Amino acid sequence: MKSKNKWLAAITCGRWQVSGIRKARNLGYKVVGFDGDATASGAQVCDRFFPVDIKDHRLVIDCLVQAGITPVGAVSICSEAGVVTAAYVRKYFSLKGALPEVAIALTNKAHMRRKWRSSGFLEPHFEVVSSLDEALQVCRGFSAPFMIKPVDSAGSRGVGKCESRDQAIPLVKAAFQASRCGQVIIESFLTGDEHAAEVFLSEGKLCLLSLTKKKHLDRNGGVVACEIYSAEVKTARFEGVRLYLEKAFLALGYRDGPGHAEIMIDGDAVSLIEVGGRGAGFCLSDRFVPATTGVDFSLQVIKDAVGEDLDLSKKYNKYGVLRFFPTTEGVVKKIRGFETLPSNMMEGGSFVNEGDSVSEANSDADRLGYLISSGDRSDEVWQRLEETSKSISFEIEKSR
Repeated sequence: MKSKNKWLAAITCGRWQVSGIRKARNLGYKVVGFDGDATASGAQVCDRFFPVDIKDHRLVIDCLVQAGITPVGAVSICSEAGVVTAAYVRKYFSLKGALPEVAIALTNKAHMRRKWRSSGFLEPHFEVVSSLDEALQVCRGFSAPFMIKPVDSAGSRGVGKCESRDQAIPLVKAAFQASRCGQVIIESFLTGDEHAAEVFLSEGKLCLLSLTKKKHLDRNGGVVACEIYSAEVKTARFEGVRLYLEKAFLALGYRDGPGHAEIMIDGDAVSLIEVGGRGAGFCLSDRFVPATTGVDFSLQVIKDAVGEDLDLSKKYNKYGVLRFFPTTEGVVKKIRGFETLPSNMMEGGSFVNEGDSVSEANSDADRLGYLISSGDRSDEVWQRLEETSKSISFEIEKSR
């Protein structure tokens, strides 16, 4: 392949960004990566790599300028942490994609909810607080259960469901600890079934690639998903969700690029939890979407960032299940079963290595590994998943 000798800036280079970085290079682009972790999985995949604080957009831009690199695109493929800095890079170099004001609305739940409220999205009721005392006072005005969240975190970090008054203090403290900007949002609890949507917007038109339903662990208020599976909905409901999400993204000023949304569906009612202007991690965008639709999500993220033509047409519409193996506290001693996975419509892998220390599952990051099963019939997909799951084991030695 002839090299285009053009650079793409990848803001964060962790595990979920590697697929997109490789695809950018396969298209002939050089990739300059940034991550606060010098040992990030994608560091060795990039042509140039800078281990810097990605929250400091001025530092990232200075690195590019001093290196003589003028990127033709900037992305945070599946990472919330890099969305705002990528937007500042785009603004500085006049690149395609969301600019800082929009990126902030896509990553800060307070900005997000205020914009939605002004656009007519009424649920849920929320309050934003900046101190423990203020939070506890606001909590008294909510009927349990209600949600307590950091304003600017992702992956369920610091998110808690408050089911009684005596839970408020530890949940508020955990939320503040996970908040980078020192603010917490307290909001009413939404009833129904939680769903996730993987989407792509182009010139204000939203393409709903995948709509999935979530099953959560029965711990920590049920905020950590252990299974994500295709939502079997009628065409009219699917189109209704698509239009609803399109309006939600447009209300934030987001017209072009990848998106991930979390919504609650209760009968005919659809309510917004939150959205993001990037793909989803933990194999949802880069593995599950291609397995069930034939659309290479990561590749489209790269093409969109550099202004190439997109291909969002579904090649097929398969049923799929993404199962996670949650952590328990201890040290990983043995991992078995992934080496003998059936190749037909099954894939999986471990997120940890033997010798790693792991904790109880309190956020989406607390997962040992995954399995994806896909096919034309849901009953066969589940049967294959259950049979294969029996062969997977993680031996955890409890910490003393």
